[in-house]
Amino acid sequence: MDEFANKPMHAAARSKEAKLLEIIADYDKILGSTIAAGAAAERAASLHQGYVIPGDPVAKRSLADVRVFGSSVAEMREADFVADTSSVPAATMLSAAPNGSRLLGRLNAFEFSRTRGAVPVAPRVTAELAPRNEPIADVAVPVTIGSFQTVKPTAITRIDADELTDYPFAEKSIEAALLAGVGQRVDHVLVNGGTDGDETVYGLLDVGTVTTTPAGETTLDADHVIDAVARCENAGGTPSAVIGNPAEIRALQRSVASLYGAAYLDKLPEFVALPALADGTVTVPAGTVVVADLAQVGVGVRKNLEISKVTTEASVYAIDHVAIAARARVGDVAIADAGHVQVVVAAAA
Repeated sequence: MDEFANKPMHAAARSKEAKLLEIIADYDKILGSTIAAGAAAERAASLHQGYVIPGDPVAKRSLADVRVFGSSVAEMREADFVADTSSVPAATMLSAAPNGSRLLGRLNAFEFSRTRGAVPVAPRVTAELAPRNEPIADVAVPVTIGSFQTVKPTAITRIDADELTDYPFAEKSIEAALLAGVGQRVDHVLVNGGTDGDETVYGLLDVGTVTTTPAGETTLDADHVIDAVARCENAGGTPSAVIGNPAEIRALQRSVASLYGAAYLDKLPEFVALPALADGTVTVPAGTVVVADLAQVGVGVRKNLEISKVTTEASVYAIDHVAIAARARVGDVAIADAGHVQVVVAAAA
């Protein structure tokens, strides 16, 4: 072979060699782009299915390393609730969470740390022009401190034990699910009240002033809302919210825009639509709307969420899952003047 190494290549041979090298280079480009496209497709599919990129190692942790609401899952009590160790108050978490409470952040939530609490209620008093040196005659309207019992809106979810320890984002998913479940149930209690069989609390529909529309007016419209706003203002309130189920709220907004123009919506209180719970339970009944000065509405909410885990219950243990529960403690809504909460109910058909 050495005798041919230094001999000049024939022109025809050089031409063939150049073409072969060109063909090889083209195939290399095609093969490279095919491999890259396949890798990109695999990566995209994995991202879509589970947010896990091929090749990324899972986080092999113990339950002691997994923290939900600031508390180690390993240290949570089995089927026994204790206060979480988060520094964020329960009312703040429940109102800030996506799909959480839509009312707690709009009214006055008073924190308490025991199983029951108290809410200060400022009365509406009338000032008079008192004659000189006359004693004050009317001292019959006191500021009151309303003590109350509580109910415990509770939500629970479960997850495979290995997935809980392998994937760090699992904790945030658990927290989001529990905050949404508890927060929406809190809104249901704030509107409707509720009972756990031992304690009963009252909601806006119980303590407000109820007005039923005249016979034949079976559908609420813009004028019913505007009239309720006026009644609330006449009672000394500053209406801040029109509360109803989503269908009712959207229908009322359309009614206002149709009768008075879309710009008139800006002159009314904020429209707040409260969705049904995950199981379909309606939060605000159809044909009902609440117009309220929520700044005048107080409710007691225990400062911390309470959390628990379940691993030994048969249905959970059999499939190697960990169930985690969270609950809040909520009392009655308290108002000084029933006129600050106007409940409008459409007449029966």
